[in-house]
Amino acid sequence: MTYFLWLMKFSLYARPTNYDVNVLSRVVWILMILRAVRLGSHPMQLLQRWQHRSSITLTVMFMSSKMRSTTGFCTAVFPVHWDAARLHMVKTALSSRPHLCAWYRVAPLMLTAFFGVCAWVYSFAPAPLLSWMYPLDYEDYISAASSRYDVDPFLVAAVIEAESNWDASAESGRGAQGLMQVMPTTAHDMVELGFVDGETFSPDSLFDPRTNIEYGCAYLSYLLDYFDGSLERAIAAYNGGMGNVDEWSDDGTALHNAITFPETQAYLIRVTNAHMRYRELYGEHFVPVGSSSDEPVS
Repeated sequence: MTYFLWLMKFSLYARPTNYDVNVLSRVVWILMILRAVRLGSHPMQLLQRWQHRSSITLTVMFMSSKMRSTTGFCTAVFPVHWDAARLHMVKTALSSRPHLCAWYRVAPLMLTAFFGVCAWVYSFAPAPLLSWMYPLDYEDYISAASSRYDVDPFLVAAVIEAESNWDASAESGRGAQGLMQVMPTTAHDMVELGFVDGETFSPDSLFDPRTNIEYGCAYLSYLLDYFDGSLERAIAAYNGGMGNVDEWSDDGTALHNAITFPETQAYLIRVTNAHMRYRELYGEHFVPVGSSSDEPVS
């Protein structure tokens, strides 16, 4: 509390006494020594390392009209018995200008710029440049299943890319399986609701690409119907659950801002971007939804 009152005095008066300057500056110096000891380095080495930073000691020096020079400041703050070499090093450290291009300033800026450019390229670069990030496989299965359930085939491809990155043998820690990471319980629900013929597509064969895509498309269709065709809510529910999306939707804000799960927020962005990319890259690979006949599976 005493040190705080001294600091308040410096902020209220233009001409603090030499005693106040001396005491507060010594306190700052002690804190620097403690910091140096904690880092395992000598106090003077720490001062050299910190010479680019402004500190309370500099503030005190400039606020005191009696100590406009660095020499006067060093004489008042540091012990009289210090040799000339140490005082010269302190004066040099205090009078030096900040190193604006030092690595500790440039490195964070460069790193931030790098990730910023990557984010911009990922979101706005022409689709052909990113075709390697968005492969397409099982086109016949996707086309047939998406047509039966009236689901956008490009959305199906985007979900597969986000869920398993086209790995038919993928399995999550929670038990989701296959290309579209369908939960076994979800597959059985789709059979019980009459969405999928369980005899043709066994809910226990989710590692089979054709079966997995069938159940994934059925579940996407179910979500789109539940959320009145809202693509954003259906995508979020595929990852975060229908109940959670209902709560987020009641929040009164945009869904991507209301989502409380970081994973689901990232998932919504990833699937939305992939959906757009697949449309741009493979626009000729699929017929428009609903244009083909919904024939039963042979």
